[in-house]
Amino acid sequence: MAESSSLSWLVAVPWGLVAIGWIVANHQNNGRENRKDARAKIDSIRKSIDEVEDYAVQHHTSAQDLVLCMKIKRVMARISKEIQVVTVVGMKTDEAQRALTRLRQAATLNNFESSAYVQLAPSDPIVADIGATSDGLRSQLGRIYSERFQKRCFQRLLPR
Repeated sequence: MAESSSLSWLVAVPWGLVAIGWIVANHQNNGRENRKDARAKIDSIRKSIDEVEDYAVQHHTSAQDLVLCMKIKRVMARISKEIQVVTVVGMKTDEAQRALTRLRQAATLNNFESSAYVQLAPSDPIVADIGATSDGLRSQLGRIYSERFQKRCFQRLLPR
């Protein structure tokens, strides 16, 4: 009977290892899925930034178009909501929200929906500021993604 109980212990060990292996693999898979979802959302936000930049430059360099103004505001609102969604996966988006505010100001603060609207040259500082603030928001999104997901990978590689 003593041999029987020692054999049952030996049978339980592989099953315990299988359970532990499954837990580890599941945890790693969940992390990978979170990274993929966050990357997809950031890519979507970047496309929206491209869209608002194109609309804003088009607005400022052509005749005033109130429909285009409405599109700019709608895409800006969508970007803000998408950034809030990214917060759910643990990314710190305070700086991205501030960069979005700067983009919103660059695109809509001057020469936007006003009676004194003036068509601007593509080299005008207002138009250049739209491009610069768009690039700043894209960079900020890349930075917060790296801080949240890629930082861990590099920390494992560094000697302690």
